[in-house]
Amino acid sequence: MDTIDCPKCDHEHKPTGSHEDDQGTTECENCGFQFHVEVEYEPTYSTSCITHQMEAPKQIQAPNGEMINVQFCKHCGRCEIL
Repeated sequence: MDTIDCPKCDHEHKPTGSHEDDQGTTECENCGFQFHVEVEYEPTYSTSCITHQMEAPKQIQAPNGEMINVQFCKHCGRCEIL
């Protein structure tokens, strides 16, 4: 959920971006109903090799249209510009 929705009238409140400020008791600016907001965290995990095993260099087109030489790790996909 990207917004804080009032459980009574479903009015959408924009979060401040500060979890400490958004969490707790709040009042709906539309209907005046008081409700509790709890910020939930969902972890995201990422991994990469300790020692990369790079594939043979190849040329790819950069977003600006320039051709560049790169190598990719065959296990984790890490890209190194040469």
